[in-house]
Amino acid sequence: MSPFKRRFSTFIIFTVTIMLTIGISSALYYFKIEKNEEIQNQLHFRTLNEVSDNLIASFEQMRSIALADQIDSEAKTKNTISYRAASDIARMANEIYNEHESYKKDLDEEKRNLKERIKSLQTQRFKDYGKKEKDCNYPLK
Repeated sequence: MSPFKRRFSTFIIFTVTIMLTIGISSALYYFKIEKNEEIQNQLHFRTLNEVSDNLIASFEQMRSIALADQIDSEAKTKNTISYRAASDIARMANEIYNEHESYKKDLDEEKRNLKERIKSLQTQRFKDYGKKEKDCNYPLK
C-alpha cells in the first residue's frame, strides 16, 4: 500500500468513526431531549393549572367583595334594613319587653305578699300583747 492509500484509509476510518460517534451521540441526545420535553411540558401544564386556579379564586374573591360593597352601598343609599332583619329586631324587643313586664309583675306580687305577711305578723304580735290593730300600723316602704 502506498503511503497515500494508507493515510486515506486511516482518514476514512477516522472520519467514519467520528461520524458514527456523532450519530450515536445525536440519537441519544435527541431521545434524552424528547424525554425532558415531556417532563417539562408536564411541569409547565401543572404550573399553568395552578396559575389558572389562583386566577379563578382571585376573580371569585373580587366578585364577592364587589357584591358585598354593592349591598353595603345600596343599604347606605336607601337607608333601609331588610324586612326580615327588622322583624327579627322587633320580635326580640317585644320578647325583652314581655320578660321585663313579667318580672315586674312577679316583683310587685312578691312585694304585696311580703307587705301582707309583715302586716299579719305585726297584727298577730300586737294582738298577743293586747293592743289594738290601729296602734301597729307602721308605714312600709
